[in-house]
Amino acid sequence: MTKIAVCSAGESLSSNLDGRFGRCAYLILWDQDSDSYEAIPNQAVEQAHGSGTSTAQILVTKGVQKLIVSRIGPKAYEVIAKSGIKVYRAEEDQTVQAVLDKCLEGDLQELHKPNN
Repeated sequence: MTKIAVCSAGESLSSNLDGRFGRCAYLILWDQDSDSYEAIPNQAVEQAHGSGTSTAQILVTKGVQKLIVSRIGPKAYEVIAKSGIKVYRAEEDQTVQAVLDKCLEGDLQELHKPNN
């Protein structure tokens, strides 16, 4: 089973990618096997500090294997990388569906370090 997480500005696949990992409005979790998704409101948005690592922990507990982001900071990246989640970069001006399609086609660059 492959789960792909996308930082999203809204609750649907037609929503735009949200460039802020730790403070993204929603996390869209797409399950490749069932071709279904779940939109999770990001509870870490309101945190004064540590929103990136809290958001990363959500993905770890949800069993995500891939993450699509625009930018990710060093502390969040460390949590993600240690858990074995692969991180891919996408431009913000695209929909969640568009970046999912690009990921599945192998058209996104994998990040091997934070890029905030």
